[in-house]
Amino acid sequence: MRSFPKDSCAFPAVPRGRWNSSSRWAAVVIGWAFMLLGPIASSSQAADLTLLNGKRLVGELIALTSAEVRLKTAHGEERAASADIQILDLQPIPANLAAGMNRIYQIELVDGSLLHALKFRIKGKTAEIDLWVGEGKPTPTVTIPASALFTIGRDAQDPKALQEWRNFVAKRGKRDVFVMRKGSGLDGAEGFFGLGDESGETIEFELLSGKKIPVKISRLQGMIFNQPPIGVVKPTICRVYDTHRNILTAAELTLTDNRLRVVTVCGLTMEYALTTEVAKLDFTSGKLLYLSEADPIATEEENSLDRLARHTRDKNLDGDPIRIEGKEYPRGIGLLARTALAYELKGDFKEFKCIVGVDDSVENDTAARLIIDLDGRVIFNEVIRRRDRPKPLTIDVRNVKQLRIVVEADGIELGHQLILADAKLLK
Repeated sequence: MRSFPKDSCAFPAVPRGRWNSSSRWAAVVIGWAFMLLGPIASSSQAADLTLLNGKRLVGELIALTSAEVRLKTAHGEERAASADIQILDLQPIPANLAAGMNRIYQIELVDGSLLHALKFRIKGKTAEIDLWVGEGKPTPTVTIPASALFTIGRDAQDPKALQEWRNFVAKRGKRDVFVMRKGSGLDGAEGFFGLGDESGETIEFELLSGKKIPVKISRLQGMIFNQPPIGVVKPTICRVYDTHRNILTAAELTLTDNRLRVVTVCGLTMEYALTTEVAKLDFTSGKLLYLSEADPIATEEENSLDRLARHTRDKNLDGDPIRIEGKEYPRGIGLLARTALAYELKGDFKEFKCIVGVDDSVENDTAARLIIDLDGRVIFNEVIRRRDRPKPLTIDVRNVKQLRIVVEADGIELGHQLILADAKLLK
């Protein structure tokens, strides 16, 4: 596989578009709505709402707009402003695509939205995407500007192939890339994508040598588009997860007669049956940062044991899901003794919250000392043992420039470790 230089802005907060200028971007209008597949099962929707302060509300969803959520609970009507919401859970997200014999494309748009498709075509400057919505169901088609495309990877139904694709994309450079499967791996050629033909099945590609070649889209394993900045965009309200495992970066939300209309940051409009097709809404964007998503500005890791994993993100130190006292946590970091991580906060956050404990997989009587340092001032210093109950921590980090987390062994090091479950910084 060719090596691509790593872009220092590999996943920019505001992605980039190539075919049109920023002045035209605001005019993008997608005249397509997601057709409802099957009858609405109920006139109401059970909802589980978690606020940024940790408060949880459970009840019936009665209103949802870009500004607020209203629930009918056992104690009466409750209102929550979007700015105060963390997660709105409506129903489970399927564990996988359940694609059967189908080969699925995962298409990432420039605003961070993810779509799953059976097929796609690029005609001139326009992309037509045949969305995957489950076995035996009609296939709706969405039409978007080709400038909205960021990456397209094939075989998203295969977890191994999907991870291989993500690893490849992470190494991309500053040009467009068409990607082929070569032997047991992926290989790509850098250059510039041009226009698609009238059928949408072939696209022009200019190699770095200047030679232009037609590329058959169906033969590609993937496409990477190096997009220039798109300029001013609408602010993100939340990310909408549907039951087809699509993710929409929403700028507008409207709930009418149990149908949720979503307009994404890049202008895509989709409509869902709330009771059957919407899984959850994640409002955390811009309000909190999970520690597992942040890169430490300094890392100190030394260990007398031959262990590859000094610290892990969203997994325990064995690479399995985090579980403490039988409860599974999708977010968190695992830390082995003699590890120190420093994070730059720049005074942008208000609180640091986590649940400190030892993963259920640990069998030895581990005893790890956790030290939390704010700008050189130690504010937490305790030994966490295997038999201890999980300890919730809430730490004031207002005006703090740097957060430093240190884990030491309480005595001779013998694999002592701990977990900071659901570790997050709130603004």
